Amino acid sequence: MAESFYLIMKKMNIYYLVGLVIILIGTYVAYIGSSRDSEKTIQDLKDSLNLKNQELQQKQVSLEKKQDENNVLSEKILQFQEKLDSNTDAIGKATDEISKISIKTNQISNIIKNEQRQKGAVEFETNDYEYYFVDLGMVAGMQKKSDLQREETNFINGIPFTMFIKKDKFLVSLNMKDKDGNLIFAINRGKWAINKNEIFSVNYDLNGIEVIDKRGDVILQIDLIENRFRVIGTFFESDGVTLIHPQLLAKVLYSEKNYKIRLKEFQMNIKRKFVHYGEDYLGKRLKN
Repeated sequence: MAESFYLIMKKMNIYYLVGLVIILIGTYVAYIGSSRDSEKTIQDLKDSLNLKNQELQQKQVSLEKKQDENNVLSEKILQFQEKLDSNTDAIGKATDEISKISIKTNQISNIIKNEQRQKGAVEFETNDYEYYFVDLGMVAGMQKKSDLQREETNFINGIPFTMFIKKDKFLVSLNMKDKDGNLIFAINRGKWAINKNEIFSVNYDLNGIEVIDKRGDVILQIDLIENRFRVIGTFFESDGVTLIHPQLLAKVLYSEKNYKIRLKEFQMNIKRKFVHYGEDYLGKRLKN
C-alpha cells in the first residue's frame, strides 16, 4: 500500500515536472514570440520615427527655403518702399514745382491781362465801298477809299485826327488830353495806350473802340459801320472842351458858368456800346 502510494506520488511528480516543463516551454515560447513582437513593434516605431524625422527634416528644409524666400521678399519690399519714398519725395517736389509754375503762370496771365487793359491794337475792317462817309459831328464829308491809302488828317477844332488804310485795315491816330493838358489816351495807326491814372477801361473789336475814364464817362467812341466812319467824344483843349456827337460839334469854354452842367448832360447822353467788366470782356459788346 505504501509502495503504491509511493508510486502514485512518483508518477504525480513526474506529471508535475512534465507539466511544469510544458508550462516553462510555453512561457518561453510566448516570451520569445512576445519578444519578437516587441522587437518588431520597436523596429516599426523606429522606422516610423525615422520617417517622421525625415519628414521633419524635409519640412525644416522647406521652412528654411520659405524663410529665405521671405527674407528676399522682405528685402524687395524694403527696396520698393525706399523707391516709393523716393518717388513720393519726387512727386512732392514735382507738385511744388507745378505749384510754382502755376503761380508764375497766373502772375504772367495777370500781367498779360493788365497789359491788355493798358495797351493794344485796333484795326477796323474795311469793305468794298469806293467811298467812306467820315462823320466828325457837324464836320462830315465823303472820302475816297483810294485816297486813304495815304494818311488823311482832319481836325477836331485844333486836335488832329488821322485816318489811314493799310492792307484793307482802317487805322486811326489821335491824342486825347485831360483839362490840365496831361495825355490820357493815345492811338497811333491803330496802336493804343492809356494813362492808367485817368482811364478806367478800353474795349474794342473789328468795328469800333470805346474809352471810359475813371469817372465812368465815355470820352471816346469810334465806329465803322459799313462805309460810315463816326466819332463821338469829349476833347479837352487849353480853353475848353469840344463835344462831338452825330449832328453836333460844340465847344464849351471852361470860363462858362454852366460848363460842368453842359459837359455832364452831354456825357450822360452817350450810351456805352461795350462791356467793361469781368475776366474776358475784351471784344464783347453790350446787347442793346
